[in-house]
Amino acid sequence: MERHINPQKLTTIETYQLQRIATELLSTASKETILSTLSIYACSQKQHCTSLKKC
Repeated sequence: MERHINPQKLTTIETYQLQRIATELLSTASKETILSTLSIYACSQKQHCTSLKKC
């Protein structure tokens, strides 16, 4: 269940909660898991930008 978030519309509490969750994930996930997740995200963003011709 993926949801796109507009950073400008986040409240201070939501921003804090996201940072806390991200820190917890980084501390518990393996290096390989983090790198593969970032690779998948980067690839999906590149494809998204290419399709919109904004990159």
